[in-house]
Amino acid sequence: MDNSVQQQAQKCLACKKPLCKVACPLGNDIPNVLQLVKNQQYRQAVALFGHAFGELCGYLCPHQQQCLGACVLNAKGNAVNFPLVERWLFHNSPVEICQKSSTLQGKKVCVVGGGVSGLTFAIKVFQAGADVTVFEPNKLLSTLYTIPSFRLPRQVLDNLVERVQSSPIKIVCQQVQPSQIATLAEQYHFVYVATGVGEARTLGIPGQELATTYQQCLLGKLCGNVVVVGGGNTAIDCARLAKSQGCNVTVVYRRSEEEMPAFQTEVDHAKNEGVLFQTHQAPVCLEKQGQNLCLTVAKTVSHNRKSLQITNETHQICCDFVVSALGNNTSPFASLQQQALPNVLFGGDVAGGSLVVHAIRDALLCATKLEER
Repeated sequence: MDNSVQQQAQKCLACKKPLCKVACPLGNDIPNVLQLVKNQQYRQAVALFGHAFGELCGYLCPHQQQCLGACVLNAKGNAVNFPLVERWLFHNSPVEICQKSSTLQGKKVCVVGGGVSGLTFAIKVFQAGADVTVFEPNKLLSTLYTIPSFRLPRQVLDNLVERVQSSPIKIVCQQVQPSQIATLAEQYHFVYVATGVGEARTLGIPGQELATTYQQCLLGKLCGNVVVVGGGNTAIDCARLAKSQGCNVTVVYRRSEEEMPAFQTEVDHAKNEGVLFQTHQAPVCLEKQGQNLCLTVAKTVSHNRKSLQITNETHQICCDFVVSALGNNTSPFASLQQQALPNVLFGGDVAGGSLVVHAIRDALLCATKLEER
């Protein structure tokens, strides 16, 4: 066993009121998990989580706002590194994708979307005896493959995808349209919609067609001087990846750094790696100048997340690439929730979730609803 994992487990004080558990969106029973690790009961520890994607949580959750930040030992700078334990457990004792009960025996379940939420739900209801079919037009977990490998190792994703594909869960490579959900609801006992977010937002300025999308940035290779517009985790991923490729990178964000939705730890990493930040700057125009691009930005004044004033004070930034990383529009599937179809459930980004842990939580809650019907 990895000695560092055992050391972290030994540090746990087994608090009577574990704040780490309260801070976890999934309510993971962290003290009991760590106790099982101490006793080298690894499969029992993994079983306490109730899902198969703990390794993803170990890499992608904002731990400083959750378990790490809530640990009572954090005051002494010696918080239990639960993410390390979680990653190790799921890597060495992965959840078996096999039927464990007959609660949903005879039920046909359709899952629309092969992301984290869709696959979490698919695995849970399959374990409960359901016949499960997942519709996904792209590679399973395709969105996560755009996350740079320094944040999420590719082998973690490859292993998860391989295990799902080798299981009895049926995977159909097919695009499902919102208009088809009602038909699927007639063909299956239950439908779980977890299609993720909609199309990427554009800059909304003259010359926006000259910008590089965040998908192109994350899946390709840029060079020279790069400007990334946005303040979320995707923007920081783009900035750090471009920096690792040898680019000079500047992040432009319309509000203050404190208002950035990106994890502070990721912003700190970017700064340490040499990424520059220009805050309170909003793009107003993008033009081609010879072989370069010229982004005009205007100074902004923001008093809170709902208030933003764009001033007439502008300046230009010349660069080779401008990356638009402003997030995504609402999914066209989101409006279907208002129809309240009795056997259609929604989860993940399409239902308003924004983190991997939220996607898992939605799936577990919906799977429990089915089992209790």
